[in-house]
Amino acid sequence: MYARLDYFSQEIVDEIVHHVEDARDIAKLSVTCKSFQETGYNVRSMHVKVLNEDHEWARNLVDMSSPNSGLESRNLKDTVVNIIAKKHCIKQLCIEVEPRLQSKEVPENEGQRTDFWMSDPYFVRKWLPRAGATLQHLCIVDYGKQAIMRRSSVLKIISENCKLVKTLDLRNMYIDTSDCGVMTSMVSMTLRCVKVTVGTLDDMNTIMPNLQTLALLGVFGVEKGNLKFKNMKVLCLGLSTPAENVLMDLPSLEKLELKMQCPQDLRIVAPQLKYFAFNMKVPEESKVQVCCGDTTKVHATKDLPGGLLELLYGASSFGTFALRLERNRSNCKTLYVDIPCMALKEDGTFFTVSKDVSLNLPCFENLHNFEHP
Repeated sequence: MYARLDYFSQEIVDEIVHHVEDARDIAKLSVTCKSFQETGYNVRSMHVKVLNEDHEWARNLVDMSSPNSGLESRNLKDTVVNIIAKKHCIKQLCIEVEPRLQSKEVPENEGQRTDFWMSDPYFVRKWLPRAGATLQHLCIVDYGKQAIMRRSSVLKIISENCKLVKTLDLRNMYIDTSDCGVMTSMVSMTLRCVKVTVGTLDDMNTIMPNLQTLALLGVFGVEKGNLKFKNMKVLCLGLSTPAENVLMDLPSLEKLELKMQCPQDLRIVAPQLKYFAFNMKVPEESKVQVCCGDTTKVHATKDLPGGLLELLYGASSFGTFALRLERNRSNCKTLYVDIPCMALKEDGTFFTVSKDVSLNLPCFENLHNFEHP
């Protein structure tokens, strides 16, 4: 069987190998014949998974000879470095600690270890310079129990070594955005369940001037900042800690989702906004403003931009809901009303019915008066 594989044309070999992304599967395929081995060095996309079995193996909880032990080395980081070092022209790379390991109960001293810290600057500098010249899409899902308490300069290292990177997805880590180089090719950035340094929002304007899509989901540590991107079209802002003030000047923005702790002062300039999801509780002491085109003319939240096509309203107060509809009645095609009446557990499952739900629901007669183009 192995001898026959060598008779495959190079085009067929390339097609087979380039449809395989898992690093383990690529390694298995590479030992079948010389053609697959050589082509395996030139894969364009690869997914390196860090499994729960790898963690158990490292903690001596399973038999080292087990065939299901994952990455075949006690030194996980060296194994990852060796895997990436053999790839010559990788364009898309994902290094992910699997969810099963993320959620597993571990001893308290786990946070003192660094062997599964994937955003460790010393570790990243070992493999990223080798792959950075061709890398265009990068995702790192770190091991939160070790990473979230250790500040990492991973973004600075990426900016220095990945001049072609277009999309970046970083999760479960503590990111320092200071002293980063400019990433002119970057068009999409996602930060999920991360802690950041205080000046992150302001730093992003300089680091990634051409961003078109930005998703900040479960982000801790932002105290204030300005977002000014002339080309940004999609923004999802989910700050898990209340900031003092957040100002957004986004002339090309079309889609905006606000699902977060409300800043004390929030100002939005988005004259092209078409799809708006407003899902946050606005305390009485907070000030939320929306600017419609002319940045010198500020309107209260009751006066949303008049060109909305879709509105999702999920705030806990409906006092200004009717006025929001009035301004967009002639354009809005779709309306969603999300009444937050449930309290959830930490794992996202149902806990109980909230006791402080506002009973002052909007006047739904306004919905019957919608005009459609």
